[in-house]
Amino acid sequence: MADFKPAIAATLINEGYPGYNIDNNGAEVCSGINRKFWPGWAGWVIVDGYKAQGLDRHGINVELGKDPRLRPLVESFYQRNFWTPTIQQIVSQDVANWVFDKGVQTGIGQATRLLQRAAGVQDDGKFGPNTLTAVNSADPQALLADAHNQAVAFYQELHQKDPVKYPAGMVSRA
Repeated sequence: MADFKPAIAATLINEGYPGYNIDNNGAEVCSGINRKFWPGWAGWVIVDGYKAQGLDRHGINVELGKDPRLRPLVESFYQRNFWTPTIQQIVSQDVANWVFDKGVQTGIGQATRLLQRAAGVQDDGKFGPNTLTAVNSADPQALLADAHNQAVAFYQELHQKDPVKYPAGMVSRA
């Protein structure tokens, strides 16, 4: 059974924890949580408090890095919204980490489709018993290599459609 703690540790590195910035579309992002899509996240109160002090982005990041209130809010957000019961049933922690991280980046349905293609099952975006059996029966390293290739192709396709919104650097997270 996969464990949330190693999965969130890896994803927070990828999401730039405790980073606060403005994305390419002008939306505020904190630790990968986009205010446009998650305006009710409790961590925005902390960010807004530092903004109200007149801090610039760098100053906000310095304070967020020291603030003990932030990490529990970030972790609970990701656990509640992206750590599904099925991911928890994956035998390989590395595979669980990968699908969780991709779920955070692309959405659980898309991450599941990429993993399903790599596992050779119908890519319907639903992580059901057939997907779980295929994933747990596969060689984890071979599955991850195939899933990585699926993600690279997916990111390249996004980049071709809209290079500003989807920069080429996204491929590095495949």
